[in-house]
Amino acid sequence: MAVFIYIFIFLFLSFGLIESKCGETGPIKSELLISEVLFNPFPEGCDFVEIYNNSSHAVDISGLFLATRDASLVLKQLTQLSVSQQYLDPGAYLAVTTSPEGIRRFYKTRCGECLLKTQKFPTMTDKNGCVVLLDKDMSVLDEMKYDEDMHDPLISEVEGISLERISFAVEASRKENWHSAAKSSGYATPGYQNSVIELSGQSPGIVSVDPVVFTPNGDGLNDQLKISVKTDDLGWILNITILNCAGRVVRNLANNVTTGLSDQVVWDGLDGEFQKVQPGIYILNISLFNRDGRHRKERRACIVSDRL
Repeated sequence: MAVFIYIFIFLFLSFGLIESKCGETGPIKSELLISEVLFNPFPEGCDFVEIYNNSSHAVDISGLFLATRDASLVLKQLTQLSVSQQYLDPGAYLAVTTSPEGIRRFYKTRCGECLLKTQKFPTMTDKNGCVVLLDKDMSVLDEMKYDEDMHDPLISEVEGISLERISFAVEASRKENWHSAAKSSGYATPGYQNSVIELSGQSPGIVSVDPVVFTPNGDGLNDQLKISVKTDDLGWILNITILNCAGRVVRNLANNVTTGLSDQVVWDGLDGEFQKVQPGIYILNISLFNRDGRHRKERRACIVSDRL
């Protein structure tokens, strides 16, 4: 009788009907995705591949591998991410690199845990190649082929600029699902949300300022004017000029800045000489254009005050 019970339990465990540890799980396809790739870093920088947890639970990354493919599409240069148990929270990003210092030197980072150092890393050429994410059984979780031609054609020099995934609902194999990281984000977002990510519920073509009345007096309350720009597609170039009530330009706040689908520019109340402007009404001339020849112009007013 005991033998039958052991066989019964073995079969349940084999088919995954009984979990060995509640709340802990290994990755399955579509849970962990490649979200960003920097394959042509600055000379003193370093390559990185960013992974996103697209599931609703934490996933152990210790059994994950990165690899590339040769000309015959055979996997090569397998690199294990971590030899010790380590979990990636749901909705979290992790940039994998051999040199976190080489990433921090050129880009903003949000937390130390968002950058994972590995002893080895697959060789990524500066022109084109392939990045593969695998589980411990060597099953492909996600894969993307990159090419420098996937960058925004308006960018003449792509060194140091990452390719970011636009939508996690679209396969990584689709070239149109990748775009150059926005200039406003520093041309890469290692370990946090992509600058070009497609957000649900986003209204296209909206420019907003908040707060309309702001007080750049350094008291920590409404010290900055936040200018939010949302577009319906990628590849837009942003310019923002600030004029006083007499129509004179006091600050060129944004000059040919590439944007993501949702971006924000901040005015600190300083003029072009980085001196505090006088209290009063100011006009924001906001213009956008893209490589298809489309133009958008917006004008917004704001008030600089010394008190609320």
